[in-house]
Amino acid sequence: MKYTHITVNGSVPFDYDLKTPSRMGDVIASGICNKNVKFKYAVTNNELELQNMINYPHYKETMLLTNKSLFKKYLFFDNVNFLPKFSELPGINEDFEKLSNQTLAVLLASWSDNDVVLLFGCDIEDLNERAKLIKIMESNPTVKYKFCRKPNVNKIKLFDHLHNVEVMNYPEVKEYAKENA
Repeated sequence: MKYTHITVNGSVPFDYDLKTPSRMGDVIASGICNKNVKFKYAVTNNELELQNMINYPHYKETMLLTNKSLFKKYLFFDNVNFLPKFSELPGINEDFEKLSNQTLAVLLASWSDNDVVLLFGCDIEDLNERAKLIKIMESNPTVKYKFCRKPNVNKIKLFDHLHNVEVMNYPEVKEYAKENA
């Protein structure tokens, strides 16, 4: 069965069970995550974090993706591999090996062959992270992004200029999952 959805677990802790989105498709962890679902991928540019993932039983069946220099040091571990080169990187003026786990996870999700990317716990308060997230969304107009958040009466207007982005509250995610799982 080909999934049409992929979920990104961002860098900000959040109170939502990822079982619902995991039924719609694979889940990508941005670094180490304490959620109770199995992750298809986990991404990191941090060596200590990669070592912890290798030793953590929860990540035993997870493909750990990192930059090429770290991959060369840990290539003897079966579940460690390197991230592909993403076409969106020229628009992000930063060295690939210095990108945050969240940015790498969103790039990987956008690069994958999925129609919808669900974003949980993405840091939009950090202005650099926000700018990178918006740049990735702009660079992938055919991918639909669903920014998932705690219920809040205040509307986020950051993504209003992007036609491929929708802001959803957690209860809406459950309804959406019922319709699309």
